[in-house]
Amino acid sequence: EELRDGGLNLSGGQRQRIALARALYSSRPLIILDEFTSALDEANSLRAQALVDSDTQKTFLIISHSKLDGINATGEIVVQENRAVMLACEEEVNG
Repeated sequence: EELRDGGLNLSGGQRQRIALARALYSSRPLIILDEFTSALDEANSLRAQALVDSDTQKTFLIISHSKLDGINATGEIVVQENRAVMLACEEEVNG
């Protein structure tokens, strides 16, 4: 199938993978990823997480409503009911 103008015939997962590729390819030092795996199946979600985790040249601010097992975070901020309730390093979060 031919790609239509504006990607109108792309699925949500395809759009999300393209957006992630663009972010990773950019030269920006800070990348904000908001629910960046929400439209991906489990296999593609783990691949995307591994790509982000392997990029040591950028700082990522990841917003997620679920735990991302493929990300080795150096710090986490847990927000509950619109308030930051915990700021912790990886060791404190993972015990």
